[in-house]
Amino acid sequence: MHAAKVERQLAIRSGREVDDRLWPADRTRGIDDGLEQPPPVAIHLERHLPSVGSADLDGVRRYATIEDFQNFVKLAYMAPSIHHSGGTVCEPVDVPVNKRHLDMVYSHIKYSDKPFMGSVTAPERAEDTVAMAKIVFGDDFVENNTVLTSLINANSPMVFDETMLGALKVYSRHNQACIVTPFILAGAMSPVTVAGTLTQVLAEVLAGASFTQLIRPGAPVLFGTFASSISMQSGAPTFGTPEPSLVS
Repeated sequence: MHAAKVERQLAIRSGREVDDRLWPADRTRGIDDGLEQPPPVAIHLERHLPSVGSADLDGVRRYATIEDFQNFVKLAYMAPSIHHSGGTVCEPVDVPVNKRHLDMVYSHIKYSDKPFMGSVTAPERAEDTVAMAKIVFGDDFVENNTVLTSLINANSPMVFDETMLGALKVYSRHNQACIVTPFILAGAMSPVTVAGTLTQVLAEVLAGASFTQLIRPGAPVLFGTFASSISMQSGAPTFGTPEPSLVS
């Protein structure tokens, strides 16, 4: 769904005036007009009480298991320089997909007391994450404190899909933090220039951040960005080039 269409629908529902002549031609005009502007605050993540593959000590790559996942969580817990347990630290393919998110969230809760990321692969899985957090912290505490973050990617350019928006709605409704993060390969999903990519990143993050405030005013939201580039000769993604570091 286009970011502009999402914002327009919620703008109408929230009672704001919408000039149909501006939609969807001018997608960013007034994107945060009329929204309550809470002062910037530092998000304090509460501590809780106790990639697809892995490589073994021989350097052999293989599919990851739930045991690998648990070991990575334990390693992050033991590292004083890591302040966050992460989310899908690897993909435990030995657990069925329909319940995999439950085992992953449970592992974060059981094997670490550091904050962690919630599931965003379906709105129902986001609801499961919040429900599990409430078992740990209690309903009232979760509704009034941030205990989870979640990564919400824009499907650049200028699109948020149903899965991401569904998860964003769940977490924002329960006062949990969303990191709104455009996922961009410059030259394919945004202009090839740094300035053009930054402009698009800002527009997409503003759309997502505004959406969280329409769901629940004051809901915590973070500005995120992921940017890389592609080879203009082959179209292959490139990593480690200077342009993405300038964007970030």
